[in-house]
Amino acid sequence: MSNRRWYLDAALILIVIVLGVLVVVRFAGSFDPATEEPQALTTEEIMVDDGNEAAATTAPATPETVVIEEEQDTSSSAPDFTLTDLDGNSVSLSDYRGTPVMLNFWATWCPPCRAELPLIQEYQDKYADEFVVLAVNGGETAQEVQAFVTAQEFDLTFLLDADFGVTDLYQVRGFPTSIFVGADGATQKIHIGELSEPLIVAYLELMGLSE
Repeated sequence: MSNRRWYLDAALILIVIVLGVLVVVRFAGSFDPATEEPQALTTEEIMVDDGNEAAATTAPATPETVVIEEEQDTSSSAPDFTLTDLDGNSVSLSDYRGTPVMLNFWATWCPPCRAELPLIQEYQDKYADEFVVLAVNGGETAQEVQAFVTAQEFDLTFLLDADFGVTDLYQVRGFPTSIFVGADGATQKIHIGELSEPLIVAYLELMGLSE
């Protein structure tokens, strides 16, 4: 009799263990961590939309070419300012009302600035009668800027912002920064970082300049 009871107790214990294992397996299957793992973003997905399809298609985002860009309300006018050029003349942004203007904030010690200036010069020459580049140098002396400009044979309108007053006015956070101002005086695009040719073409088209 005692042996029979022992077999019954053992059978009940075995049944409880089996049921417990089934419950654990079922719960584990309903919470599979592998199904909850987020997908990593590809470099094509890590992009800042600049609202310009031409720029997005010609300059795909890669770790080497990611460009940080900002947009500003085109209903607001770019702040006016007056600076001195390399010839000692006073130049104001408002002098060019009616003409598209590119404000390029730069410095001679900035490698991306030096790299993009030949491209900027090329497009200033191309649209000489329709477009003006004001190259605003931050924090350097007239002698330093003149020596660089002469050595590189640039022919842009270089302005001296020795105390960073205009740089601060436009809240420029780093060099180079390019701000595209339409003929109506409204800021249309702000580009932080080195310009590529597809981007400058797209920005100029936005201001009505194209071949």
